[in-house]
Amino acid sequence: MANKEIKFVDTNMFLRYFTNDDEKKAQKVRLLFERVSANEEILFTSESVIAEIVYILSSKNLPYKVPREKIRELILSIIRLRSMRLENKDIIIMALDIYSASSIDFEDTVSIAFMETRNIEKIYSYDTDFEKFKKIERIEP
Repeated sequence: MANKEIKFVDTNMFLRYFTNDDEKKAQKVRLLFERVSANEEILFTSESVIAEIVYILSSKNLPYKVPREKIRELILSIIRLRSMRLENKDIIIMALDIYSASSIDFEDTVSIAFMETRNIEKIYSYDTDFEKFKKIERIEP
């Protein structure tokens, strides 16, 4: 595995695969993800790419309007592939779980998951959504 070149995968690759809105591109991405699953290729992505995927798939201003639980399932199916790399994968998985079970924005669920994994109980924020979590005390400066 040390000889394999790591490549970054961007938002639009995931979107083509998840939405199949361009069948030819979706098929190519499916084959790419099959190679990643078979450990034939190594991909890396970022938290910002995951956040953008969630935003686009859930946006009411775009044609997709995918339910939260389905978004969670789609993203988990890819980030759990054998050779898919993502920093803080455990935090993203926890954030997706929180996101799918709440009405909180994904970006905030990432903060909540980060806080939980670091045993941080207080957050400076004007966003009252954080008050929905009993383990978090929202404070203002």
